[in-house]
Amino acid sequence: MQSLMNSIPFYDTSLYLPGSPNRGTDAALNLSWVQGAEQQGWGLIPIWFGLQSVCVITKSGITQFFGPTTADASTQGAQQADQAVAAAIALGLPAGIIYTDIENYTVNSTCSPLVQAYVDGFVSEIHVYSGYLAGVYANPGPINSDISTVSTPPDDIWITKTTSSTKPQVTVWNQGISDNLWPNNQRMHQFILNQSAKFGGVTVNIDPDVDNGPVLNANVGVKTHSSYVYTSIDCTNLGAFLLNNNTVQSTFQYPGAIQTGADGINDFGQVVGWYKDSNQAYHGFIAVPQ
Repeated sequence: MQSLMNSIPFYDTSLYLPGSPNRGTDAALNLSWVQGAEQQGWGLIPIWFGLQSVCVITKSGITQFFGPTTADASTQGAQQADQAVAAAIALGLPAGIIYTDIENYTVNSTCSPLVQAYVDGFVSEIHVYSGYLAGVYANPGPINSDISTVSTPPDDIWITKTTSSTKPQVTVWNQGISDNLWPNNQRMHQFILNQSAKFGGVTVNIDPDVDNGPVLNANVGVKTHSSYVYTSIDCTNLGAFLLNNNTVQSTFQYPGAIQTGADGINDFGQVVGWYKDSNQAYHGFIAVPQ
């Protein structure tokens, strides 16, 4: 982890809390490992891979599901929250965010109420514990239709919306859910899967994410990248960016680029996007209104 911290362009790493019913326990993940990772400067994002809907689309590796009634699902959600907090405390994480993993499922009149009951039970019970927040990892469809409507909404949302494109949308905005939902530093986005790369002599397979929400032991300047160069440009024509049916349309051309694309715009008018230079290399940009 120290080698990765020195070389990889990421600050945070997720970890699956031990004992979750559909993940099990990693023997290497213990109090000592967590303390070491925190000392190295890693931000930590705890995940509880709990019970799932019987309507889950991909059942590979998933063997435990919540019950057939909303009462069952609600009770089980609370029980799972108790187990998740106990696992976090055992790892030396006495407070902070815990995300429950809701794998993609078929949204319908049978399954949706059960998911809503389970999430409500989980979130409500997490809030019983002082200092803890509850987040949900899920696909945009279930977030819109079900998770955003529970009576006790999650504090944060972790959107999984990935692509096989060479130009993934590295933004928490414009991901198929309203910008009015979880707007205040309450979002993460998993934007691509299964990326194999070598950093510092270590080969890793990662699912890159961008986070704009609470992270345990969030980086406070421990890590810098001298190879990163940030260039300010004159970009006063933000009126060229329009949000139409959740799609950013733009006539803006990044100076010197042969191709420019805008991927997302937030409520403050900040736009994130990409451009391709004359060497066919891709870069990201953020355009901030003056």
